[in-house]
Amino acid sequence: GLRHIADVVVHPVTIKQLMDEGFLSRPTYYSPSFVDLSKVKVDKSTGDYNNKDLGDAMKQSKVYGDIVSHYQRLCNGEPAVAFAINIEHSNMLVERFEEAGIPARHVEADTPDTERAEAIADLQSGKIKVLSNVGILCTGVDIPFLKAVILARPTKSYNLHTQQIGRGTRATPTKSTFTVLDHANNLMEHGFIENEKECHLDGEEPKKKADPGEKRPT
Repeated sequence: GLRHIADVVVHPVTIKQLMDEGFLSRPTYYSPSFVDLSKVKVDKSTGDYNNKDLGDAMKQSKVYGDIVSHYQRLCNGEPAVAFAINIEHSNMLVERFEEAGIPARHVEADTPDTERAEAIADLQSGKIKVLSNVGILCTGVDIPFLKAVILARPTKSYNLHTQQIGRGTRATPTKSTFTVLDHANNLMEHGFIENEKECHLDGEEPKKKADPGEKRPT
């Protein structure tokens, strides 16, 4: 909550309005596969999934196969950014794409800025088709030519979910839509980014008071 420093939430425009008016590109969503996260613990310190448990759950060969095959079927070689759980997971994704004849590359926090810029330039030129990353292409990155976002990192964070998909929303004269491939159950968890959650100063949606005349189920 932010009540200790604020008096009111000002919400002048919505993501949906920006899409309707052409300022943002509109996502086309696909959830081609479901991942069993029942054994993945939630880290109390972060409120998000435990990274080790998550990595173990996403190592299933079927998950990798689905990501590659659905990119081939639904994205047709379009430039894509994949969001992975950790370095091992990201590198494995790159390997599977490469095995399928799809040029791919991995970047992470330790990747020098010059190499990151080179990787993005290679994605734009078509030298690579998929750029897989671990936590560095979520915010503060402008990739207007991006045509596909691959969600391979399950998250409990609504903000991270929105930021990851948001990388594809930059509109250009030749781009009004992009593809989202959710292989992480994130759409089920958080929904479409244009259906924004209402913000509340106390950090949680206030409980609706029951109407005294409202009939309740028995």
